[in-house]
Amino acid sequence: MTRAETELIQMTKERCENARTRTPWRHRQKGQFKLTNIQKAQRKIANLDRKETLNQLLQDARDKVMDLAGEMQKHFPRHTDKYYFHLIMQESCLHAKSHSPSRWNTFLSQEMERRNADVTVGRKNVSQDAASQDIAAMWRSMTKEEQVAATEDRMQLIADRRLVRTHKIPTAPIQIFHDTRATTQRIENELKALNTRTGRNALLIMTSPNATDYGQPYVFYTSQRIVDFAMLTMRSTLPEFAMKMEGYILSCVQGLKQSYQETILTLKHEASRLINEKLREVSGGVLTKVMYKNFDTHITENVGITVERWPLPTFRAPGDISSSVELQTLIDAWTTGATYFRVMGEEELREWRCQRRSLQPLNVGDGDDASMGQLVTSGIDALESSPSPAPASPASSATHPMPASTPGTTPPLLPSPSLTESPECATTIASLGVFGLRAPAASSAPLLVAVSSPALSPPALPDTISPAAGVPTSKMHTRFINVDVVTGPDGKPLGVMSRPRKTRSDKGKRKSKPAGDASTTTQSKSHKKSKVQAV
Repeated sequence: MTRAETELIQMTKERCENARTRTPWRHRQKGQFKLTNIQKAQRKIANLDRKETLNQLLQDARDKVMDLAGEMQKHFPRHTDKYYFHLIMQESCLHAKSHSPSRWNTFLSQEMERRNADVTVGRKNVSQDAASQDIAAMWRSMTKEEQVAATEDRMQLIADRRLVRTHKIPTAPIQIFHDTRATTQRIENELKALNTRTGRNALLIMTSPNATDYGQPYVFYTSQRIVDFAMLTMRSTLPEFAMKMEGYILSCVQGLKQSYQETILTLKHEASRLINEKLREVSGGVLTKVMYKNFDTHITENVGITVERWPLPTFRAPGDISSSVELQTLIDAWTTGATYFRVMGEEELREWRCQRRSLQPLNVGDGDDASMGQLVTSGIDALESSPSPAPASPASSATHPMPASTPGTTPPLLPSPSLTESPECATTIASLGVFGLRAPAASSAPLLVAVSSPALSPPALPDTISPAAGVPTSKMHTRFINVDVVTGPDGKPLGVMSRPRKTRSDKGKRKSKPAGDASTTTQSKSHKKSKVQAV
């Protein structure tokens, strides 16, 4: 080994001896995984589902406990089911497991019973505190075998006594009192600690819900300023206020007397809420609000729902009712199930729609109302006065082309092709009539054949049609009200409110052109003059 190598080795050893342990001078922060908005929303939904499931399971458990309390109340009708419910719930707070009896406790019980057996009547028994030292010295002087032999016969008796104490008939008010006392003490300690840490002031008042419960009204406050505020605003101390509040709760009196108008508004709101809730249940959430006006158009026509056994004489919204008796009757009928929504079957709804289409008035446009009323009346009179035809042959029942209408005459009215060509509505139209009115029984069957047969076509109407005296001019503007969607208490149909079509404000008025400015008027006049000169 050369001299250079020896010096290098020596230098390396000195560096290792004098070197300090390396310490990190910078710490790397642990990385955090940031969730995206979608992941946050998914976790939120999962937490909500977990919470709802837990609450549902807790509610199911409480319902089962309430059912058990109801069975206990049937066997012991002295108390209510709530009493036994509290009894079961308080029993669940006790310790479920316990240690087996010890031999020392057994020996102590045996010796105390032996010493008190010699005490005569009228004298005080020997206390356990006075004799425990002597009994403990005796126990320590005995061997293990002697201890087992001395307590073997009494171990089962001690176990039976503990079992009896565990399954004794408890008193619910006492357990409620102790539970309330312990819980209140913990809450008081927490509020004191919170006040010390943050300076937050708190006021806690606790009263009993029943007169049979033990305990007095409890008041806790963290600052004297709360007491001063109560004296300033309520003119009484906090204990007095707590006693008054407990008396009010126990008396079950209604503190605020509502006026008649407030009572009516409350009943209206309750009736409307109840009816809408029933409709939501029947429709499966599709409909959330009842449309009382045009009920057949908005609800029955769309989803096939009718109202059965409506208790009032007229079918109207609860907001339009001003009698508290009628509102209460309506609420009771829906609550008890006397009035209910009924869903039509598919076949029933199809027949109802066909009947409703056949009874709708024809579209008369903007013509004269009186003329149209006379036209319909004349057509019906012609059909009623015509003789009953013989069974038509295939040739005679063929459809013939209608003659062209001459000026001054009106072509005869025919049923809509959609009604006559639909096989499902043919029977209904034949039984109800062509013009939406009920025809006589003798001529109601062959109406469909009479429309397409030339021999039974209505006669030509005169050129001038005068208004009929017995036909009101507004009849054609009133929509037919189908009365079989709401039934009364006796099962008979009720009328449904229908809102008539509003007459437009410019009916019968001549439309005027908007006035232009002076330059436009001058240009139009000059243009007309130039056209006249050119001609």
